[in-house]
Amino acid sequence: LPAGTISDAGEGTERQVRVWNSVGAGVKSVQKFKIETGRPVITSTDADGQAWDRAQTLTVRGYGFKSKTTGETLVALLRVDDSSGASKFDDGTTSETPSATPATGIPKAVTGIVVVSDRQLVLPINAVNNRRADGSNRRLRLARKTETASNVDKVLSLPTNPLFAAVTTKPLVSTLAQLTSGGVAFENIVGGSPTGAFKRDRILEINGTGLNTLTTIEVVQQDGSSFANPVFIQLPNAGVTVQDDGTRIQVASGTFASSEADVRSLATKRGFKLYNAVGVTDLDSTLQFAVNTQPVVDAVGGFAVAGYFNRDKTVGDDLVLLGSGLKAVQTLVLRPSGTDTAQETITLPAPGVTVTDTQITVDTQSFQIGSAADTIIDADNFRKIVKVTSERDAATSPVAQRFAVGAPPVWWTIRDTFQLTGAFGNHYVHTTGVTLAGTGFGHISLLEIVDINGNTIVGLPGLVTGPTGTGGTGLTVSNATQVIAAGNATGWSLTTHLLDSVVAGSRRVRITTPFGKVTSSATGAGSFTVSGKPALLATAQATFAGGGYSGGTNTYDASEGDLYINGTGFRGVSRIRLNVGGAATPVLDLAVDPANPPNGVSFSADGTRIIIDDAIIPAGWIGIFTARIILSTPATIGVDNNSTEITTQN
Repeated sequence: LPAGTISDAGEGTERQVRVWNSVGAGVKSVQKFKIETGRPVITSTDADGQAWDRAQTLTVRGYGFKSKTTGETLVALLRVDDSSGASKFDDGTTSETPSATPATGIPKAVTGIVVVSDRQLVLPINAVNNRRADGSNRRLRLARKTETASNVDKVLSLPTNPLFAAVTTKPLVSTLAQLTSGGVAFENIVGGSPTGAFKRDRILEINGTGLNTLTTIEVVQQDGSSFANPVFIQLPNAGVTVQDDGTRIQVASGTFASSEADVRSLATKRGFKLYNAVGVTDLDSTLQFAVNTQPVVDAVGGFAVAGYFNRDKTVGDDLVLLGSGLKAVQTLVLRPSGTDTAQETITLPAPGVTVTDTQITVDTQSFQIGSAADTIIDADNFRKIVKVTSERDAATSPVAQRFAVGAPPVWWTIRDTFQLTGAFGNHYVHTTGVTLAGTGFGHISLLEIVDINGNTIVGLPGLVTGPTGTGGTGLTVSNATQVIAAGNATGWSLTTHLLDSVVAGSRRVRITTPFGKVTSSATGAGSFTVSGKPALLATAQATFAGGGYSGGTNTYDASEGDLYINGTGFRGVSRIRLNVGGAATPVLDLAVDPANPPNGVSFSADGTRIIIDDAIIPAGWIGIFTARIILSTPATIGVDNNSTEITTQN
């Protein structure tokens, strides 16, 4: 007879066997024997090969669940073994901690087992009432009575029934911890942590129960709802280690790659929702936290001119930071690369500032960065980097990408000291320095003298400064509001004849910076004449020439031809006077424009010669032993360049 054919009804002594065939019943056996129930046998359960939720009922099928023997009439005890036969849950495992109450192997009495028949029973909810049974490849064993540890196999069901894939229950989280920055210990994320944040770039440890059959770990919003783009990882996952008894999992740094849940404030809370084979964790407000990762700034830019941040509201650049973990950033600090002194701080959130995990953009049309952040050319160590702060360590943009800050230049004034002081007013003497004032001058790259219409004068170079704000071709940056053009600037040494102009308002000045250009106004002190003091040559014989001049006698004879005057700087001459000795009143006082001279006067293109036609020389200057030539410029009226005396005749 196969095992289990006879039920508990056949149990007893003095039992005989009778068999039937197709003709009829046979006689009872002569031999009499005793029938006992023996050990229970489990043939199947409702969770064979699956995860059994120990917090739910379980239907078990088999035989030997009932007996007429006193003291063991019904199955009332159970044990849970692993696949090797070692007891994992029994009458000794009363504590969640194995070291406190080791397993004894003796089956545990369970109240509430419903034995439906000799062949079926139902285990009640929480028949296995702690996590000690949890794990993979578990086997249920039953008994109708207890026994000592050494004799327990006499009463336990045979270990032949199918294994559960796992014993588990609805996941429950008790603590959340992370590896510290030093990487030597774990600290609680909540309930004791100084930060209260899940740092995605550190190892995460989740402790609890029912974690052994996890299928999904999700980061959810404070109310437990998913994000629009859900943040989750599915198991199995190479970055997740699950302890077999379901009490702990570890998640490697960076396994949660999505930044959707990241926040800048610890007050913005998130939570974990865990899904396993039998259920989902409940929302627990005491285990909520912020989410972030260490901000990293890989690059800074967005500038129309590389290395120069134009902060102007209208035509300025956007300030763009590229990196990772940027949703955690709380402030942006513009500071010099050589010091930690903040010169401009942007506290987030702020209007005009957009933040993603990989990019922060400051729209200068909406968020204005002040002039305190401006730099100047001769302070390279004070060029800017961007420091970002958060609940994590501060991070800075690369020093190799430090940048200048400024705005398009704006005039205050061309300082109005006149004539031989050499500064711009209505007249500019290029032989002495001039100071120009305004804003946005700290990174001037070019100073030009332009014509009345603001156009470049062909062939006339501008002045440039050296890499530290000095040197160059005669341009010095004093600070962000002041630059100086040197007297006799080397950049103009060969082209002063192109620079000079004696017509009122015929010249203007233009400044170019990486942030823009500005040209002085066409009126007032913004437009002017340009000249230098004209210079005659060392001797009368070198200074004067022409068909009518004899160097041997130092005599000019008007009947012999025109009078030539040699020297330099003549393109800035606006007045020619012919005097006799030191007389106050000239014999001839002639206003001239070298670019458009009057009849009888001509100027060489390079400003080194003036030719006076003999026809316009007045009789009062002929027959004189003390004849003089006096040349004046618009900036030197009353300060004459007197020639040596010559003799004149006709």
